[in-house]
Amino acid sequence: PDMVTNKNMMRYIKNNSIETKNENVCELHVSYLFYIFIKTASFKFSYLNYRQSKMCSNRRQPKRFH
Repeated sequence: PDMVTNKNMMRYIKNNSIETKNENVCELHVSYLFYIFIKTASFKFSYLNYRQSKMCSNRRQPKRFH
């Protein structure tokens, strides 16, 4: 679902930057970049947590990623 919203947002920004050449577009780009940063950061964080929990559950197996 996140990927879909990202694509839609990207399309929305492209359309806006083509139609309206204001300072608002710059602000939109900045907020979009910030949004992407937060999304990727939270995704990485949740992914790391997921990896950590898998490590703990698979403690009997040797750790491959270290």
